[in-house]
Amino acid sequence: MTSREVSISSFIAPIIITLLVLAAYLSRDSWLISIIHQFPDAIQAAVMLNRGLKTLLALSFCWLLSRLLNDFFWRRIVPAKTGRPAPQLVINLTTGIILVLAIVLIAVLLLELSVIALVGIGVGVALIALLFFKEFISDVLAGLSVYFDNVLAMGEMISLGDQASGIVRYIGWRSIHLEQADGRITVVPNSIISANLVHRLGSKRSLSFQLTLDFSISVERAVRVLNAALQSCISSGMIVAKPKPHAYAKNIGEYGNLYAVTCQFDVEKHAEGSVSNAVLSQVMKHLDSTGLSIALPRQQVFVGEARSDIVRWESVRDRYVLLGSIPLLQTLNDEELQQLAACVLIHQVKAGATVLKEGDLSTSMYGLAEGLLQVRAAREGDQDLVIASMEPGEFFGEMSLLAGEPRSATVVAHVDSVVFEIRQSDFSEILEKRRELVDSISHMIAERQVTNSELLDAATPEEREAAVDEAASSLMGRIRGVFSRMKTK
Repeated sequence: MTSREVSISSFIAPIIITLLVLAAYLSRDSWLISIIHQFPDAIQAAVMLNRGLKTLLALSFCWLLSRLLNDFFWRRIVPAKTGRPAPQLVINLTTGIILVLAIVLIAVLLLELSVIALVGIGVGVALIALLFFKEFISDVLAGLSVYFDNVLAMGEMISLGDQASGIVRYIGWRSIHLEQADGRITVVPNSIISANLVHRLGSKRSLSFQLTLDFSISVERAVRVLNAALQSCISSGMIVAKPKPHAYAKNIGEYGNLYAVTCQFDVEKHAEGSVSNAVLSQVMKHLDSTGLSIALPRQQVFVGEARSDIVRWESVRDRYVLLGSIPLLQTLNDEELQQLAACVLIHQVKAGATVLKEGDLSTSMYGLAEGLLQVRAAREGDQDLVIASMEPGEFFGEMSLLAGEPRSATVVAHVDSVVFEIRQSDFSEILEKRRELVDSISHMIAERQVTNSELLDAATPEEREAAVDEAASSLMGRIRGVFSRMKTK
């Protein structure tokens, strides 16, 4: 049975009874006269029956009115107009008012009490209620104010200054329930809500922390790395994109520059502890992958030329370490890595700038040293679709470098980033000296392609190995063709 059927069925009984009593009341003259003619001594009983009929009509009308207000007005019209359910407090109050009205009608129609006497009794009862139930009435009236003034909403974060703060979980007659960060529930009387300044923080809560990085790290570089970590947290859904999270240099500390990181998260989706863990993990991951670290109290003694342990991409040594971490280049020996590191180009890429364009015929391979990149695919008549994000340490464009293939996707800087470029001409010198590298590199790329292929998810190990060998053989021929053509030019 649907809610609409339940609402309609709840009106049937009061409507039928009200109509029957109304019909009896409208025809009372004829059947009352008939009763008096048959029983002349029953005049007083007929009078009482007439009063009872009036009272029954009034009570049936009150019953029907209560049903209309509760099931139709409060539960259907009000939610449709306001977008939120009517508070049970208001529903109960209207029901109480109708009940009082019914009692008054009984007193006036059946007991024939005067209206003045009833008013006097009502005033006396009200004064006694105000005297003994002052706090209760104050809380109830404050609860009405909270609802009709739209002060609070379920699920939002509020702060009452030093009194209390938390997520609104319940709004009732006399109090609201606030959930604290540790899961505890605090019951706050509505009178405190109305007497204090309420700060509405929505369902978002701020998270901020500070960290100190070495003086030798430029502010621009530190902020770039920290903002890239925050963007990674947005991509994972742990923090919200608006208001925009950001990192900035705050002060100069004893051991390094002090940086502040601020962001917001949805308390309805994530607990503060899990968000804090995720954000700090991403910050430490990005710092570690870019060769940066938290500044610690220390004393260093240098003999000869002082040298910092901070990674600088201008240094061939640091570029050598970076290239050695790329799986594709781990087949190169130390001498070859040193040679390649000396030729690597470093690019500072601003947020929003395009690193690669889908379909381009450029032949360099790239890697991300710092920042965050987005991989996008073109969609007809619409904006590009973001299909992946790349974090520091990842590389791309190897098929263009080795096989001369056009770019398969567009790569855009999501934040200010540092990208290194390996040119095809520089890589060809290494392959020319050691031709067997083509075999190992082809096999490594083929393994990655087969691993990422959804078509081979259900394949047996033998089928996967055969697919790797076939892809490696095809790729090896294309690589040798590309570099042999370069040699003849």
